[in-house]
Amino acid sequence: MKNNDPLYPYKNLFITARPGVGATTLAVNIVNKYLDQGKKCLVFENPNCFFIDYIDRIKAIKENKCIKTDFPYIKKYGNLVVTHHYCFELEFVLNAINEYNADVIVYESTNTFKEDTKELIKLSKELKNKEKIFIFITHIKRKITQFHHKEPSKPKYSRFRKAIPHFDATAIIFRDMNENNEYVEEIRLYEKGKKKHRAIPVCFDFPKHKLMLKEN
Repeated sequence: MKNNDPLYPYKNLFITARPGVGATTLAVNIVNKYLDQGKKCLVFENPNCFFIDYIDRIKAIKENKCIKTDFPYIKKYGNLVVTHHYCFELEFVLNAINEYNADVIVYESTNTFKEDTKELIKLSKELKNKEKIFIFITHIKRKITQFHHKEPSKPKYSRFRKAIPHFDATAIIFRDMNENNEYVEEIRLYEKGKKKHRAIPVCFDFPKHKLMLKEN
């Protein structure tokens, strides 16, 4: 990983944030970089994104057509394959990776279903042995408002935190106002075995799904 570029992850990277603050955007930008390098990427996207919306339902009524739903959901774009999951099953994940011969694997967890940390650790080890790039995305688990930061985020607050020692690094998305009422957006990188994080200032352009570095 380049010292000043958060868009190139370690061989396996644990990404965590509050819902809606940019964890998926970070992963999308990382995947885009690897696609530019010609690598095959496989994404297990959050299944909550695939519920049939109102537009499709209304169109079905007005056009008298059946809504087409494919299970399992699979969508392709160049070297990118996107699918979804309803529960974490190690065998299913590994079979999909082998089927598509993926170089980069992104797994985005969901709060809807309980997933097994032990299975995640097994997957991390398995992919490391296969020399695959693995990016895991989850949320920070707290009881206060999910879109609000009032204190520095720490990896220990994340879901699946017991799996963190099995990843090369943890990236936390931090977005909040500082003591000078200035808006702060940064990626806090915790490298394996180090207690202090390295903060990288960034700027999110959510309409364009881009993440840009800011000068210190």
